[in-house]
Amino acid sequence: MLAGILQQTHGQLVPARQDYSLQFNNQFLLAPVNDQLKLGDAFTMSCWVNPSARVPYAIIMGKPAPNRGQDPYMSYTIGWSQSGARLEFVLTTGAAGSYRAVTAPTDAPLNAWTHVAATLQNGTMRLFINGQELGSSASAGNPPVNQVPFAIGGGLDGGNYCCGMMGNLMQASVWSKALTASEISALAQTTPAASAAGLISFWKMAEGSGQTVADLSTNNITLQLGTSALADPQDPTWTSNFIFNQGPFFTLHQNQLAIPYGLNEIFPYQKSAAQGPAFVGISIQWPPSPPPGASRPIEYLAVENNQVKVKTTEMLPGAPQIVHARHSAQGDFNRDGLNDFILIGHGTDVLPFPGEQSRIFMQQPDGTLRDETATRLPAANDFTHHVTVGDIDKDGDLDIYFANIGGGTNGPRFLINNGVGVFTVQTNTLPAEVVNRSKVFTSSILVDFDKDQDLDLYLGADERAGENLILFNNGQGKFEITAKSRLNKLPDNTWIGVGVAVADFDNDGDLDLISNNTRGNPFYQGAFLQLLLNDGTGGFTDHSTLLPAVYSQNTTSQEWVVWVDTVDINKDGWMDLITKGNNVPSKLFLNHGGSFQDMTHLLPAGFAAGAGFRAGDFDLDGDTDLVAINGMTGYVLENVKPFKNSIARITANGKTSYCAGATVSTALSTFSVPGYTFQWLKNDQPISGANNATYTATEPGVYKVISKNGEYPAATSVPVTIQLSSGGPATITQNGNKLMASEGLSFKWYLNGQELAFTTREITPAASGNYMVEVSQASGCAISGSFAFSLVSGVEEFASGQLRLYPNPTANGEVFLSYGEKANFRNAVVQVLNLQGQVLQEGTIKQKTSKIVLPKAAGMYLVKVTLGDRAFVTRVVKN
Repeated sequence: MLAGILQQTHGQLVPARQDYSLQFNNQFLLAPVNDQLKLGDAFTMSCWVNPSARVPYAIIMGKPAPNRGQDPYMSYTIGWSQSGARLEFVLTTGAAGSYRAVTAPTDAPLNAWTHVAATLQNGTMRLFINGQELGSSASAGNPPVNQVPFAIGGGLDGGNYCCGMMGNLMQASVWSKALTASEISALAQTTPAASAAGLISFWKMAEGSGQTVADLSTNNITLQLGTSALADPQDPTWTSNFIFNQGPFFTLHQNQLAIPYGLNEIFPYQKSAAQGPAFVGISIQWPPSPPPGASRPIEYLAVENNQVKVKTTEMLPGAPQIVHARHSAQGDFNRDGLNDFILIGHGTDVLPFPGEQSRIFMQQPDGTLRDETATRLPAANDFTHHVTVGDIDKDGDLDIYFANIGGGTNGPRFLINNGVGVFTVQTNTLPAEVVNRSKVFTSSILVDFDKDQDLDLYLGADERAGENLILFNNGQGKFEITAKSRLNKLPDNTWIGVGVAVADFDNDGDLDLISNNTRGNPFYQGAFLQLLLNDGTGGFTDHSTLLPAVYSQNTTSQEWVVWVDTVDINKDGWMDLITKGNNVPSKLFLNHGGSFQDMTHLLPAGFAAGAGFRAGDFDLDGDTDLVAINGMTGYVLENVKPFKNSIARITANGKTSYCAGATVSTALSTFSVPGYTFQWLKNDQPISGANNATYTATEPGVYKVISKNGEYPAATSVPVTIQLSSGGPATITQNGNKLMASEGLSFKWYLNGQELAFTTREITPAASGNYMVEVSQASGCAISGSFAFSLVSGVEEFASGQLRLYPNPTANGEVFLSYGEKANFRNAVVQVLNLQGQVLQEGTIKQKTSKIVLPKAAGMYLVKVTLGDRAFVTRVVKN
C-alpha cells in the first residue's frame, strides 16, 4: 500500500516549466573552486534529471575524489549506480574504505524527468526521489575538503575528466542545510528566492545559449560549459524542453531478428498501397574476401504490430544471395498490376572489382517475389553503384538506368523494356563521356526537371569527374548536355556525389535536389549535404545554407551520409528529410517553410540506425513511422503524436530591388493560420510593433520573420533582402523643349509618376508636368529627383491664326496644317504623338499647307510643331 501511495505522489510531481535545459553526452558544467561548495556536516543537493541512456557510475552533480581510480573514488555525488539505471547518493570522508552509498530501490525511467535530492544531517545520508525519501544510511563521517571543482553532468579528478552521464539536466541546487521532504517537494516545482536561508547556489539552466550558466542565488557562482570559456567538445548542448513538455511524439519498440548475419543495409519495398512498407535487407562480408567474394542471404523484413519480422522464407523462395548489394528500385515492370523489385550490386569491393549480376524479382499473384533475372535482364557482371527507373521513351513501360562505375564488364547503360518486363541494352542515347567512363558518375535519378513532360537524368559525379550532371531528354529518349547541365559540387568538385534525393523542398511547383556528398581524398572521410533549388526550367542554384551544418567535412575515419530520404513526417505539406549515416548519427530534419532544422531530438533515445533508417506508415494509421536496423536488432519508432512545427516563410509582393533614389515600398507576407504569432526582423533586429502576418518594408535591409505556432518552438524564415541598386547619379537638364538625362546605358521616363514610352537619353515632352528618369549603368541604377517642366505652348496662337489644323475632329484621319502670311514655319518639325508623349510620326513643313494622315486607330492625338526654341501643340480627334 505504501508503494502505491508513493507512486501516486510521484505521478503528481512535475518540474517548474522552462523552455530550455542542457543535454549531456559525456560532458559537464564546471564551477570554480569555491569554499562555499566545500560542503560540511549538513547539506542538500538536488536536480531534475532526464536520462537518455544507462551509464554506470556516471555523475549528475558533485565531486569525485582527487584520484577517482583509487579508493574511495568519490567525495560527494548524486549519480548513477553500477547498473546505470538507479539513482544513487555517494559520500566519503576522503579516506580509503569510507565509501557509502544510498541507492534507489527501482530504476529511474529513461526519457522522463525525475527529481532527485540528497541530504546529510547528523551523520545520516538520505536519498529523495520525486520528493519522497526512498533510502538512508549512516555516513562514515563528514565529506572531505579538497580542491576538486564542483561539477554537473560529470566531474574532474585531479584535472582529468570522468564519469559523464547521458541525458538532460536542469534546476540544480546546493544548500548548506538538510532540507525536509516537504521543502524538497516545494523546491522541485519552483525557483527559490535568491536569499533563501541556506541556499548556496541555484542553477536553473534556462539560458538556451551561451557558454555559462547563471547562479540565481546571491553568491553568483557561475558555471562554465566544458573545460574552457570557448566552445569545446566537453560543452553540453542547449536543447528545447518542448519534447519533454509536449511529447513524446514517437514510441520506441525493439526486437531481435532471427537472421544468420547482422544486416548492413535495408532497401524499401511495398507490395501494394493496401499493405505497409516492407524491406529487403542485405549483409556484407567486411573486410571482403577475394573475388568473386562471399555471397550472403537476401532477407525480407516486414513490420507487424510494431515489431520487425523476418519473412524471408515466405516471401523470397529459392533463398537468393548476393555479394554486395548497393541500391534498389521498384515498379511494375511487366504491367501486371503488381509491384516488382530490382536489387543491384557491385560484387566484392576489392581489386579488380569484378562486379556481379544485378537481380530482378517479379511479384507473383500470391505476393511472393521470384528471382527472374535469367529471363529478363542481360547477363553481365557489372560494378553497379546506383539504379533508377522510368519511362524514358514514353511507350508506357518502365526502363532502367544502371550507373555502372569502374570495374565490372560494362559502363553506364539503359535497359529498355519491351513492354512485358524483358530488357535489352541501349547506350546510344547517352553522351560518350558517360558511356565510355572517361567521367564516372556514382548516383542517378530520372526526373522531369524542366517540366517538358519527359524524364531527365541526374548523375552524381565521383571525385575525378568534376561537376554533377543533368542530362536533359530531347523528347525522343536521347539525353543531352546543355548549358544548364553542369552543377558544381560542394564543398568542391573533388567530392563524390554518392547519393541524391529529389522533392519540391520550397513548394514552388518544381523538383529540387539534395546531393549527399563525401570526400574523395581522403576517401569517404567527411559528409556534406548540398541543396539545389530548381528555377522551374531545370536551372539550379545552390542553397545549402538552408540545411543545418551538423556533419564534419574533415574526419579521420569513414564518416559519411549513405542516404537521404524525403517524407512529410508531420503532414504539414513540407517535405522533410531523414538521413542514414555511416559512423555519423542518422538524423531527422524538419522543413520549416523552405529551411531545415535538425529535430532528431524529437525521436526517442535508445535506438541505433547502423544498418538502415527508413520511413513509412507501417501500421497504416495515416502517419509516418520510422524503422531502424542495427545488426540483428530491429527498432520501430511509432509515430504517436503529430509535431506541428512552426512554418516561417516570406513572400515578397512587389520589388526587392530598387534604384537609388526610389521610394521603397514592398509588402511582405508570411504563412498564417489561427494560433500563430509573429515578430518581423530587419537586419536581425526586432521591428517594434511588427507582429502581424504582413509587413511593408519601406527601407532597404535584410528582412526575416519569426513565426511561432502556439506552444511549438518558433522558426525563423529564410531572409528576403530589399536592396538599392546604386549606380551613378541620375539627373535631368533642359534644353529648350527637350529634356536630357545624365549618361547611362538605358533609360525610363516618368510623367507625374506614370511610366512613359520614352527609352532614349533625350526626349521632347509633349506635355507639362513633373518628369523623372531612371538611369541604368553597369554598376546599378538610380532615379532622378522630380523635374518640373513647362511646355512652351502655342495653343492659343495655333487657334488665333498663326497655325491652323482642320478639320478637327476628322472622320477619315486626314487633316491639313497651314500657316498665315505673317508667319514662316518652313522647315519646322511637325510631330504626331499619343497622349503619353510617344512620337508616332515626324516630318518637316515644306509649304504653307500640308496634309497629315493620322494613325489608323481612332482616338485623340497631339500635333506638335517645333521651330527653333518655340513649340506649338494642339489636340486633334479622329472619330
